Amino acid sequence: MGFDLYGMSKNHAQDEELIGKGAYFRESVWGWRPLWELVAEMARDTLSLEDVSEGWVNNGHLIEEDKAVVIADRLKEMIDSGDLTLYIAERQRKLDALPLEECEYCDGTGTRDDVHVKGKCNGCEGAGKTKAFVCWYSLREQSVRDFEYFCRHSGGFEIR
Repeated sequence: MGFDLYGMSKNHAQDEELIGKGAYFRESVWGWRPLWELVAEMARDTLSLEDVSEGWVNNGHLIEEDKAVVIADRLKEMIDSGDLTLYIAERQRKLDALPLEECEYCDGTGTRDDVHVKGKCNGCEGAGKTKAFVCWYSLREQSVRDFEYFCRHSGGFEIR
């Protein structure tokens, strides 16, 4: 599952060279959550509560062009200043500091005896503990750069 964002500029449908230049952006569910979290945080004075809430689901919510440009400008500031690199590093530091959790597949025993696995648990590799689920979500600098470019050239966008 992923999030597909479609630029609203009318020029996209008429000019093949514009495809990929603000016409479309895709991110997996694992990458979209931390990206939208960053956007919601740094553009909280621009996005409405509805924008933020609807950004978590892919039901066609429209982010207007003026808001998309603000998002792009703020992301560009973070990229150019080095704050994005620091933000990503701090986010990762916090994730790495989270305590391990009991494995949901083996109930913390390290072994399974069910229809899927007999023996060492494949969910925790026999340790009985796993990283917190939130650690599965990653924020990549290239994804933020691509999203900044998309927002700037999209003419506003729908989240699908």
